[in-house]
Amino acid sequence: MNPTTFPIILLGNTLLLLLLNFVVADLIVTGADRRRLTDVPRLKRYVYGITLLAIALLLGLLGLRLPPASFDLIAFALVLLTGLSIMALEKKYLPHTRRHVVTLCWIGGMCLLSGLYGWVTYA
Repeated sequence: MNPTTFPIILLGNTLLLLLLNFVVADLIVTGADRRRLTDVPRLKRYVYGITLLAIALLLGLLGLRLPPASFDLIAFALVLLTGLSIMALEKKYLPHTRRHVVTLCWIGGMCLLSGLYGWVTYA
């Protein structure tokens, strides 16, 4: 597969993964407590801060003009670290909602997609 067209497919797969995130959330998060981190004002700022920091670091990586393999590996690590940070917040502040399991499924899906991307592009 052509390495220049695969990111388009990866973007489509990522959008599918986000859509599945909402379906998985409906299946896993059951019961009366269906809160999210963004429902708690203080935690909402943490989540937005983590997300904005990750976006700023990705934009900073673009300015470094790294080789594609290095850029992809660092971007994958940054996305993984962002997901793990949000999962840790969910585990700590919303333990009974099981929302952290949904985030763990999202992280696993991103690892699978990133692994497929790396295998097809660089193998």
